[in-house]
Amino acid sequence: MAKEYAPPGTLTRTSIMLGCGETPDQVISTMEKVRPAGCWCRHVITFGQYMRPSKRHMPVSEYVTPEAFEKYQP
Repeated sequence: MAKEYAPPGTLTRTSIMLGCGETPDQVISTMEKVRPAGCWCRHVITFGQYMRPSKRHMPVSEYVTPEAFEKYQP
């Protein structure tokens, strides 16, 4: 979408929520898939920890450590 409408050099962002049962391989695969989508744009990927808002919502699968977040740094 950004590739069609945004001028070159536009900052785009993708956010990935961790702690929902994903594997490190799935996170890396997602990062690789979003890279070509904005290849001429400046692209930022942010990561967040899923926090269960109430007991009616899906439980947290894992609390991701700061060290695990660091593995996804470029």
